[in-house]
Amino acid sequence: PEELEEERRLAYVAFTRAKQRLVLSFAAIRRIFGQQRVGIPSRFLTELPGEDIEWIGARSSSASRPTAPLEPSRDPTDSYVDYSEGSDLSDLEGLRRGVQVRHPKFGVGEVTEVMQGSPPRVSVHFPGWGTRKIIASYLEPA
Repeated sequence: PEELEEERRLAYVAFTRAKQRLVLSFAAIRRIFGQQRVGIPSRFLTELPGEDIEWIGARSSSASRPTAPLEPSRDPTDSYVDYSEGSDLSDLEGLRRGVQVRHPKFGVGEVTEVMQGSPPRVSVHFPGWGTRKIIASYLEPA
């Protein structure tokens, strides 16, 4: 809690140093030691006042503000997901239409369709991202 508040304070100081314009960015996907990793933007971006912010990027044509809650992380490597480990949802147990699931990039979404196969796939609607077809092992219970 104290460390999080210190991080928030430092982010605020950095943001307010801009004289006229502040541009923030992050790598949605990056390669580290030959492995592709999914990046997650700072948790503090969702705390910025919306009326003065223009969200742009490759995520969608509407370029809307991120809607998925970002969970605090003490370890920077927690921002990345190793898909080779799988998850609790790889066997489709508990997956059905209407169930809430979490994806490391898209956040929390609602299952709209479950497709058998190898690997099993799931259609999930994510607010701000639309409906995505995702391999079930990339998801975890919300």
